Amino acid sequence: MPFTPISRGGPIQLPASSGSVIAYKFRDPDGHPLELSHFPDDRWTRGRTAPGPFLGIDHTAIAVADLDLSVAFYSGKLGFKLTARGVNTGPTQDTLDGLDGAEVEILVLSPPSSKGPHLELLH
Repeated sequence: MPFTPISRGGPIQLPASSGSVIAYKFRDPDGHPLELSHFPDDRWTRGRTAPGPFLGIDHTAIAVADLDLSVAFYSGKLGFKLTARGVNTGPTQDTLDGLDGAEVEILVLSPPSSKGPHLELLH
């Protein structure tokens, strides 16, 4: 079954403030929204020789309705630490999300250990 694009016009390069990542959002055949990202630096290739196109998982993102309740759960119950907070808005975000007037508040939570992907809460 085919995928359904979310991002308008294919992959888009995010601003330097977002790491200059090239990202693309789409829905899988079951309708789940997914995003693939390409990092312009060597964070995934440094010291790695993994076969195939995927070298690792940087983070997972979860859309949430209540930021305070979500932070309380992930930090209190699971030990994640709030490490960054920001808002993405403007034409690039609109194109990435396939929406007009998109404004996404993002909270970055780091896992209890220094290893493993971080978690992004999207509101």
